[in-house]
Amino acid sequence: MLLDRIIVAKHLLKASQNAKLLNHITSTPGYATRNLSYLSIKSPKNYPVSYSSVSKFSTISFIYVRSFSSTLADRKRASHGPKIKTTALPEQDPSRLSHSVLLREAISRKDAHLSWLVYTTEKRRGLSYIDYRDLANLLKAHVTASKDGNLINTLITQLEKILSDVRRSKLVYDVDVFNSLLVSYAQDEKYFSRLESLWEGMKRDNELSINTLTCCTIIDAYARYTNDIGRLKEQYKTMKEHTLDSVTYAKLISTYAALGRIEDTSELLNDLESSTITPEPHAYNALIQGYIQEHQDMASAMNVYRRMINKNIVPNTYTFTLLIRGYMDSHDITAALNLFQSEMIEKYNITVDIVTMNVIIGGYMKLATTAHAIGDINGTEENLNKARDWYLTLRGMGMNPTAVTFNTLIGGFGSCGKIDDVNLTVREMQNLHVMPTLITFHHLAQLYGELSNIDGIKLVWEDLTKLKIEPNERTFGIFIKSAIAAGSPSLATEFLKICENWAETNNKMYIFKRVLKYSRQVGTDNNRFLKSVNEVWQNDVHKNKQSG
Repeated sequence: MLLDRIIVAKHLLKASQNAKLLNHITSTPGYATRNLSYLSIKSPKNYPVSYSSVSKFSTISFIYVRSFSSTLADRKRASHGPKIKTTALPEQDPSRLSHSVLLREAISRKDAHLSWLVYTTEKRRGLSYIDYRDLANLLKAHVTASKDGNLINTLITQLEKILSDVRRSKLVYDVDVFNSLLVSYAQDEKYFSRLESLWEGMKRDNELSINTLTCCTIIDAYARYTNDIGRLKEQYKTMKEHTLDSVTYAKLISTYAALGRIEDTSELLNDLESSTITPEPHAYNALIQGYIQEHQDMASAMNVYRRMINKNIVPNTYTFTLLIRGYMDSHDITAALNLFQSEMIEKYNITVDIVTMNVIIGGYMKLATTAHAIGDINGTEENLNKARDWYLTLRGMGMNPTAVTFNTLIGGFGSCGKIDDVNLTVREMQNLHVMPTLITFHHLAQLYGELSNIDGIKLVWEDLTKLKIEPNERTFGIFIKSAIAAGSPSLATEFLKICENWAETNNKMYIFKRVLKYSRQVGTDNNRFLKSVNEVWQNDVHKNKQSG
């Protein structure tokens, strides 16, 4: 056992120069200076004990450590005053404790490799000292790491081994252990068959109670990888045998709407209303969103709103934000403001948030842009003034504008050719220390392109790179199109090559392929740029042939 502990210490020290981890190992009985010298550490004084790293695991973990390490207890009394009274606990096994603390520390650092090392070391000695919560957390640590595509195969293999250990052992387990693996499978279509197999096993396990995460993961996976409403309905029948909640129903309703089957949601809403579930607005919001976003059907959306009111379900801020946005997008400002004033504020006394205010400002900006496009000067000015007034209103209410607020203003002013207003908005954004987003730079690049301001486009790109904001496919497309609009094919070619280098560095060549294809379409109106694009295209084809 001592050798095992030393081996773990060596691996942990090599993998991470983290003094806190080392303290947990060296604080167990029998670890004197001679053991530290085995690890080539000159003196334990180089690594003073840190209690802040222990206490975060919980009061119980802290008591465990004090119960088997008198040295640690003496140090605490010496440095932090009188002894703290604690409830007496049964004698704890130091080996279980050291691994439990190490495992949780590695998990808290989201280090899947370290946690796996500690787990496998403990496994060689038997699993009697690890409970299902340790395993569930270990699985979660692996799920977090599995977002890295290069690691996902290895990590899923480890997840499957852990789950197999849980099932073979006599450990108590709950659905969290299974959910972690389920979520990992759902990340990639190639694991869908494994997800189905695991899900079938979970359904046969009478001791297992599925929860919201289980249901939402299954719903999302079946919708994404099968696109089959029939198979999704089969899963819902199974889920109904368990206790569902309004969040699960909301997920089902939004998924049905996204699959173009919003007419089938009436059955879901009937099931929800006839169940014992505490009424909440989530499911109704999902259906309202489906009618507005998928069908632009405000009449049906308002019918759902009235239905929830008749069921004595109080709408929330999101309910009104959805409806107000729907009316704004359909250019029915009167209905939007009436809902805002008479229902949201006066009837339900719901606190207005920045999201709702952004929606109203955005509605006026869309109206102004439309008026500008058809040459309606009065309509343009009227709606721009309304947008300005609502911005001043939110500031007067003590709200802090967000990047979305400023992006809405910059985009609207830019589309209407109001350069001075754009500059004032950017200065306001800087004065309030609001960090710009990628959309901010998109708006500015488009504006400078329309103004044929090549230097302005370059400055916007420089600012974007200085702030280390990662571009995407749309970013490169906008900058290339803006450079062409500004009359600079050479700058457009430069952006195309920057995209190629960025894609190679970040292993995202699929984005470069799409940008290159888009550039050929844009280049049809500019022979000089098209010639440069075709050269890049031929080089890319040549590279692909060489790589096999």
